[in-house]
Amino acid sequence: DVEERNQELLRSEARLRAFFELAPFGCIVNDLEGRFVMANQAFYRRVGLREDQVIGRTGEEVGLFFGNNDQQGILAELLRTGEVANRELIISAPGGLRHILYYGRTLELGGQTLILSATVDITGRKRAEEALKDSEDSFTRLFDSAPIPMAFASDVDGFRATTWNRSWYQVFGYTREEADGRSGAEIWLLHAEAEWSEAHLEHA
Repeated sequence: DVEERNQELLRSEARLRAFFELAPFGCIVNDLEGRFVMANQAFYRRVGLREDQVIGRTGEEVGLFFGNNDQQGILAELLRTGEVANRELIISAPGGLRHILYYGRTLELGGQTLILSATVDITGRKRAEEALKDSEDSFTRLFDSAPIPMAFASDVDGFRATTWNRSWYQVFGYTREEADGRSGAEIWLLHAEAEWSEAHLEHA
């Protein structure tokens, strides 16, 4: 009967809320118009908002935007397949731009189709990756423009593949096709073989 269905709905909401509050990452439930129905404390802490500022409002109304991401495309995929997993997104929050991994799925609650979403903030990781790339780019520019011949190799491949800078090629006369990615031993061997072949042909 109606009373039994209401009780089951309350129990379902209680189980969902218990999961929410235990989760260490941001969890939210939205209706199909994007209005927040439920959110956990991890979400509120991450976006710097209170429950009374969020529930019943859309992301745009509380200052959360999906940047250049296709929000409608994500919604369409959720409705078509019921799930979106491991999607990297950029959102604009009150505290600034955040990089997140997004997981979402549809659920039926009280006869209404809702979207359950979990988001993991990866902003720190993305910033570290960008800083590492900038550092590597700076090293590469410095290395290649050094006025003296230089080379570097990695122990990852046993120092077999070597990178040589511009001055090295100018001094020793090799082309990048001949030397790039080869060890010094390989280059000298190829050079020796070429000299031997030339001498052998002269005496033939």
